[in-house]
Amino acid sequence: MRKVRLLDLSFSPRVDDEVIRLPNLVTCDSLEVLRLFLYKRPLSLPTVTGFPALQVLQLNSVELWDDDSVHQFLKSCPLLEDLSLINCALHAFYDLCISSPSLKTLRIKNTGFIGGSHGLQICSPTICCPKLVLLEYAGHAATLLSIENLDSLKKAVIYPDAAMAHKQLAFKLLAYSMCQLFAGVSHVESLSLNLFFIQVQTNIFMLSALFFVRLYAVSKVA
Repeated sequence: MRKVRLLDLSFSPRVDDEVIRLPNLVTCDSLEVLRLFLYKRPLSLPTVTGFPALQVLQLNSVELWDDDSVHQFLKSCPLLEDLSLINCALHAFYDLCISSPSLKTLRIKNTGFIGGSHGLQICSPTICCPKLVLLEYAGHAATLLSIENLDSLKKAVIYPDAAMAHKQLAFKLLAYSMCQLFAGVSHVESLSLNLFFIQVQTNIFMLSALFFVRLYAVSKVA
């Protein structure tokens, strides 16, 4: 496998809770594209040596084992330009840091639950990618989100859904998250939004207006 440049892996262990590790792939210095579809199984990424030539990484239906390995793995991929997290979940942590100085395209699509978890919307992701040009964020949105250093962003696609909007507290957190996301991408040249995102922003505006109306009424009474 020392000359392989593109690798698609789709498999599921016989044991449900078996953690999949990638020690044997680390020696493949020529690998440029890696796509993994693991049927909801946990994945532990190598933290010592990454993929020095890797440019495209797609994780589909993967349970990420821990945040530190994800962070360290991204640091060990100096040429990574395209990262996709599709229907991924977190094993036992809530802070996911997606930081890469070379990343240009990031897709986070959480359109379906994984196992008994609720995917990436239960975590607090931080996105810090100074060369990012395209951001696609769709599905069950995270209730807490941090956007840092996205000045190079040119296009953003934001399609959250209403999976948790029926709960008042969850909706407020979601609204706050969407405000943070919108503030971080408002400078882009191309912006695609869905109806639910517009409804969230409209409700925020109406709640803010109602708050100031009530505040004004209280001040008049006082």
